[in-house]
Amino acid sequence: MLPEKAHFAPEYEPDLMRAVSDSMPKSAWRIDESTPKGSKNGFYTDAVDIREGRRGGIYLFRRWFDNPENFLLPNDPNALPADRKAVLELAEEEEALSKNFPSDVPVRDRVRWRRWKMAEAVANSRNDTVLGRASFLQEHAENDIDCWFDLTNPSFDFMVLRQMIDQARSPLPQQTVANGGLAAVPGMTLRVWELPVLGGRYVGGMDVAKGVTTGDASCLEVLNARTGMFVAELYGRANIDTATLGTCRVMEAYNKGLLAIESTGLGVGAVLAARRYGYADLYRRDWKEVAKAGREVKWGWETTRHNKMQTFLDFQEAVGKGLVQIPNLELVRELQSYNPDDDKDQQDDRVMAAMIAYQARLVRPGLAQPQGSSERREAKVLLPERKYSYVGR
Repeated sequence: MLPEKAHFAPEYEPDLMRAVSDSMPKSAWRIDESTPKGSKNGFYTDAVDIREGRRGGIYLFRRWFDNPENFLLPNDPNALPADRKAVLELAEEEEALSKNFPSDVPVRDRVRWRRWKMAEAVANSRNDTVLGRASFLQEHAENDIDCWFDLTNPSFDFMVLRQMIDQARSPLPQQTVANGGLAAVPGMTLRVWELPVLGGRYVGGMDVAKGVTTGDASCLEVLNARTGMFVAELYGRANIDTATLGTCRVMEAYNKGLLAIESTGLGVGAVLAARRYGYADLYRRDWKEVAKAGREVKWGWETTRHNKMQTFLDFQEAVGKGLVQIPNLELVRELQSYNPDDDKDQQDDRVMAAMIAYQARLVRPGLAQPQGSSERREAKVLLPERKYSYVGR
């Protein structure tokens, strides 16, 4: 057993793991046990790879309330003064969480323990409520999403992500999706939270990968341009042509919405595949903007060192202000660990696709109004727009 693996110093971890492997019989099992410590360590990488089936192993997750010793009676000296009574009034969050509690201990006794530990964590964080709460949930996990929150690099607002976790929901049944005109794509997983709506405006952002089983995945995130909800996702490790063909067909089902493909590197092949397919509304940079810089007008969303940080900041603001809705738990997981300064060793396929979709939405005038509207005031605009012109097709 390797206890507290997440707390190993990163610079020593590779040598240590090799030494452990060399000292074990080949038929032996190794148990890695730890409280989480962000996502920039081998413990997180191994846990996620096992959970998602990218490597062998058994993924076990234990919540604080699975420990029968984690409770406080009203007369316990550790109980907060306001909680030293038999009956507690539960907050809405506590009420929802208590539905997951085992029945071996009364709910109020577990809630009393939680309040004590939460107050202790806040005090240890110099009375910073947000940081203290995040510290509590890392040390005393309640789910396997926000316990991985990186306290050293909170790219997205922790409390907002917590609300997204609470509001997340399962995608629609596959039969419902098929009846809605969305076909399965070989080698890809299609998940839908909202079927296309007549007159709805949609934007798709696509992040492209090689299509190898152990590498990054290609991903399409579909954004409802009016409501700000991410309504569908196509995700998998099919080859570029298959992934792009599937992406085009999904976007055609979503009223032939604007499709922005990340065109840097491997994305060039996806852009060419989409053009060969004849997809009608493929994102292209403003020709006037490009002409001023003396550059060729290119198809697709080109990520550069100049626009990558702005793309992140715009999406960070949208998440923080509630301008986007994310029912997709897997996307929330990636938001929790995303670091815009880290170009390697992070799982960000969904985040990149979502940021590209949102950014394309910002620079495309008129997407906030329903199809067929002749006047802007007819639409209820829920998302901001950038005052850029756009060249289609």
